[in-house]
Amino acid sequence: MTINLLDNNPRIEYTVAQGVTQSAFVVPFEFFDDDDINVYVGSTLKTLTTHYTTADDSGNTQVHTSGSTGYVHFTSGNEVTGATGGTAVVITRDIDIDRITDFPTSGPFDISSLNTELDRMIAISADIKDTAERALILQDYDTTQSLELPDAATRANKILSFTATGDATVSQSIGIFQGSDATITTQDYLRHDLVKSTTSTELNNVYIAMQDSPSGTLLTNTTYWALVVDAVSAATSATNAASSAATAEGHKNNAEAAQTAAEAAQASAETAYDNFDDRYLGAKATDPSVDNDGDALIAGALYFNTTDGDMRVYNGSAWINVVSSLGNLANVVEDTTPQLGGTLDVNNQLVQFPDSTGASDNRLQLGSSQDMQLYHDGTANKIDTSASQELHVNSDDVLFYDNSGTTRTAIVSAGSTMNFQLYDNTGTVRVFAVNGSSNEFHRSVSIQDENLIRFKEATSNGSNYVAFKAPAAITANVVWTLPDADGTSGQLLSTNGGGDLTWVDEQDSSALAFAIALG
Repeated sequence: MTINLLDNNPRIEYTVAQGVTQSAFVVPFEFFDDDDINVYVGSTLKTLTTHYTTADDSGNTQVHTSGSTGYVHFTSGNEVTGATGGTAVVITRDIDIDRITDFPTSGPFDISSLNTELDRMIAISADIKDTAERALILQDYDTTQSLELPDAATRANKILSFTATGDATVSQSIGIFQGSDATITTQDYLRHDLVKSTTSTELNNVYIAMQDSPSGTLLTNTTYWALVVDAVSAATSATNAASSAATAEGHKNNAEAAQTAAEAAQASAETAYDNFDDRYLGAKATDPSVDNDGDALIAGALYFNTTDGDMRVYNGSAWINVVSSLGNLANVVEDTTPQLGGTLDVNNQLVQFPDSTGASDNRLQLGSSQDMQLYHDGTANKIDTSASQELHVNSDDVLFYDNSGTTRTAIVSAGSTMNFQLYDNTGTVRVFAVNGSSNEFHRSVSIQDENLIRFKEATSNGSNYVAFKAPAAITANVVWTLPDADGTSGQLLSTNGGGDLTWVDEQDSSALAFAIALG
């Protein structure tokens, strides 16, 4: 197979996310033998067959074909599970540099083998290129530089560095401890060597050489030496630190006592907050079934309903409104004995009662024993009083109106007397009136069913009376009109046959009989 130069990068990197397990990884570049690739998990090189195998497919059912891309499959128990921050999986190609086919010097030869050999050379070149690109190299535009290192003896115990012109070299940038020395040095130390002083004033101080060959100089000579560890000052600081430690111990004890008090206060605050959190549940869109800790609701728990704008309280079995979305008390249904602490102002609103359907529902009740009730039964407006109670109306004037606002009946106070008047449909007194001591009828009065008009004797004499009544049957209406003045003594009322009554003289019955006899 011919190498595809577009996917001839012999390196692929993957990251397995934290907690994720992965066993199969794609190899996007061609390789020939299974050992042509290196597989790393993190920095650990994995072993073919022991940790992984290769295949042509993701299901690990087809043996890898030489010269093609493929898959790496980790064996059971060796799958890659991402650690914290993810785990890197790197697959590289590393083909052995050798020939696998020896062609004859003449005659025909195997073209397929030639292609494979050329493919391997191209792949090996890509492998070398990948390695070279990851090595220490100069930029193309750099001027001629030398990266040649000194011999082994010269570079022993040194580190790689670069000169001022950029050439590679080695130097002792990290000092080597050379032990103790007196005030005046006796050896030709190298630059960056470390020496500990034995002088009493500088006991155990550590100095570093600033240049080579400082023999015969004082360790305190700053031209040749620099103080690295000030042990003298450190000892003083240690003494001071010990004193500070004792003071700190006292502060620590005070702090621990304060911490204990703070923890107790915190526990009390947490308990108080938890109690408050169980009592006031905050803002919620629907009625909660448990408190904020997931525990059962307590009676008296509150929350604000963001859907309706109501404040609600739990009564032990259900949520009820306390304050409506208008900012007012929602209802007093749950209070079986509500009381007012002052005058009730209805704020120009109505106090409404639905129709009463029973003996005591939807009624305005006055008195402790239902002495008087005002209600509407669906048909009529009613005032009911108990059987033993009277209905008193204490007012100077009592007026009864029809539904157009016209006065129909009135009991009117007039000084020391009380007038009772019945009005007609024009609002004029027409029917009946009691004006002071007089009783007046302003309309005809009908006495039905042979009922009597009685005139009773004085109550001091008894209860007898005289009366008028109509006959049981009347063929036509008859109206007798009284005369407009009183007659003379002895005159009688007489009719003219047309209903007019007049006063006439009483006739002698014997003369009348004689006249009749004479014809």
